[in-house]
Amino acid sequence: MTLEIGKTLGKRLIPGDILCLEGELGTGKSVIARGVAIGMGWSGAVPSPSFTIIRLYPDIMFCHVDAFRITDENELLECGIEEFFEGPWICAVEWAEKVRRIIPEGNPTLRICYTPVEEDRIIYLEIPSSEERWKRLQGELAKYGRF
Repeated sequence: MTLEIGKTLGKRLIPGDILCLEGELGTGKSVIARGVAIGMGWSGAVPSPSFTIIRLYPDIMFCHVDAFRITDENELLECGIEEFFEGPWICAVEWAEKVRRIIPEGNPTLRICYTPVEEDRIIYLEIPSSEERWKRLQGELAKYGRF
C-alpha cells in the first residue's frame, strides 16, 4: 500500500513541492519516496540515500533526501539543498522533522506510524492549506484508508 500511495503522490506533486516524510525507522518512508519517483515516471532503482544524504534523479527532476544521519540542519544546507527546494524540482525529505526549520512552509507532511498490529501502519497526511489541489489529493488517497 505504501508504494501505491507514493505513486499517487508522484503523479500529483508539482515542481517546487517538498513532501515531508516523518515516522519511525522502518515505517515505509523510503518506500513512499520510491513510489513518488515511479509515479513521476522513473523506471530504475530508487535506493535510499541514507549515506549520500541527497540522491538526484535529473531525468524526472526528483530530489530524494534522507536526513536520518543529519545532526544539524546546516549539514543539509552545506550540501546545497536550497537549490532543490525551489524551481523545477520535486523533493521528498525523509526524517523531515530533523530539518523542519530549513524546509519552506506550505508543503505537505506524510506521517507514518506503527500500530499494535504487526505490519500495519497508520498514515496521516497533513496538508498545508485549504488549496483545492491538496483537498483533491487527500480525496484520492482516501481509497487507501483515512487521510
